[in-house]
Amino acid sequence: MVSVTQRIKQIKQPHGGYLPKRLFKYHKFLTPKINYNRKLSTTIGMTVDYLSRYVLGSMPSKAFEISLQGARLVGKEDYVKDLLKNINRSLDDCCILSACKIVQYDCYVRGTKLDFKVNEEIKIDNSTLDAVRKMVQRVVSILKDNTNKILKFNVKFPCPADYIVKQGDADFMTDDTLWDIKVSDKPINSKYTLQLLMYYLQSTRSTIDYSNIKYLALYSPLTDEVYYISVNDISDKIKYEVNNKVFGFKLSDNDDYSQWNNLNGLDEYVLDNYYKKLDPELRKTDFNFEDYNDGIYRISIDDYCTYYSKLDIPYAGAVWNAKFSYTSYILMLKKEGFSCFISVSQKGKLSILRGGSRKNLSRNIKYYYDYLDIFGKRIINIFKPYWDVIFKYASILKNLDPDDNLLKEKYMSMKKELGQCFNMSFSEFKSKYKIPGKVHGCIIDIDPPEFSYYRQNGMLFFSSLNHFYLNPFTGKIESYYAEGMTKRKYYKSPQALIRYQLHPFLESFKQVKPKLEQLETKSQLFIQERDQLNGVPKDLDLQIESDQDTIFSSDTETYKISNLLFGLQRIYTDGLIQIWNDAIIIGAKSTKQEKTISN
Repeated sequence: MVSVTQRIKQIKQPHGGYLPKRLFKYHKFLTPKINYNRKLSTTIGMTVDYLSRYVLGSMPSKAFEISLQGARLVGKEDYVKDLLKNINRSLDDCCILSACKIVQYDCYVRGTKLDFKVNEEIKIDNSTLDAVRKMVQRVVSILKDNTNKILKFNVKFPCPADYIVKQGDADFMTDDTLWDIKVSDKPINSKYTLQLLMYYLQSTRSTIDYSNIKYLALYSPLTDEVYYISVNDISDKIKYEVNNKVFGFKLSDNDDYSQWNNLNGLDEYVLDNYYKKLDPELRKTDFNFEDYNDGIYRISIDDYCTYYSKLDIPYAGAVWNAKFSYTSYILMLKKEGFSCFISVSQKGKLSILRGGSRKNLSRNIKYYYDYLDIFGKRIINIFKPYWDVIFKYASILKNLDPDDNLLKEKYMSMKKELGQCFNMSFSEFKSKYKIPGKVHGCIIDIDPPEFSYYRQNGMLFFSSLNHFYLNPFTGKIESYYAEGMTKRKYYKSPQALIRYQLHPFLESFKQVKPKLEQLETKSQLFIQERDQLNGVPKDLDLQIESDQDTIFSSDTETYKISNLLFGLQRIYTDGLIQIWNDAIIIGAKSTKQEKTISN
């Protein structure tokens, strides 16, 4: 089952949405728009919601219930409970700042990113603190003005009949109105209106009686605007189609919209499409890149995903979950060993695709086809020597063999550390304990898959922690251990990292060390010959005196550079162009083109 908001992302609504904005009535209060730090919009939105619930009568532990659950998962419950002591109905600065810290822990319950880092030292400027205070006051005011008897928050709709969508969880309910609060200055859209309608439809079949709901309302405390609609003004046809196409119910009479809530099991067609969305294996097509000659071809989104999933890219599987909201279809360009995929919107606008992301293009499709091979060849002309070195270096690392005795020590250590989570035999462990040598951008992953882990806040995280980095500005191999993008520990040399982090490979590494050093020397000579890279101060000053010493770095420049090169890397490995810059092919001198690429 998926949440209401997740289901909305899965489906394609008709033009204007199932519940069009034009059906809503609108009221704007004569108050000024509130401004605040938009970089904190997610945190601020949750803070306004939870503080409003508290001021309206909820206990702090209940208003911030989800945040407490998240804090409990990562061993921070006591910390959050201490912050809850600062929550008060006067909404002073300390109260609001504490709330902003607390709501960040929602991510561990609502999100999927286990290595999310909560910013316990979050800074909130005075104008944003004041903005939160005003927005909470506005929410409280409008809800109190619309209730005499009933005021509920975190309104749940338990629906035993629902199969695709989980129990709903709306923001507020007053005497006869279901409310959704949006801390946004954007006009309401079809996603917002469908979300509210889905909550209402769930209320009609909930085990709890919500027959008093007569109106649906969207309110923005940021702009002090209300959009509202009577449930009687929503046609039976709209209710029927949402129950069928969104919730997946088969209804008693296909021709009688008045039977919009007369459920008769599940619609197998809707259910099949739902599972197809969840399972990439069911979405895969018979698309085969090799079957196409040079030319321009129109393909489907699933054809593109099928192609992309065959590439050896760490995030290739994630392309199936990409929204492709602005993509009507995709054009594949193939010419002289190079290719690219271009998204075409409903209005005909072009964007080059890199996985599930896109970058707008400004010229016609013939232009990109005409220059496709020229662009690819010029990129390779500049960076092939660099890629030759890093892929050869990685290939040598892949063939390193661990020492059996040291490997047994590593095996027993992991077995003791992980307990029941680790039920692998030694022979199986030995067969898998290899350096992957996966190259992405400037980085080589050297951790054996499945066997690299660290603990944080009492939780166990598996991740590639140890890396080699071929610095494209110096040609030197840098070695580091990293639990995150802003926390890297650098070693004096690759051998020093192997000795202290992957010691079963040390003797094998020593044997190939001369070959690796020759490659590193080759890359340094190559860099010195390229004028456009000389003197660019992008390298880390690794002045480490001995193998026992390390230095720490928190900058993210390394990853930015690597990500750019990773975008170009597919030109070298697969002839796939994912990044386009007209400066490479518009007749500029080659030195200027190369400088454009290096920048």
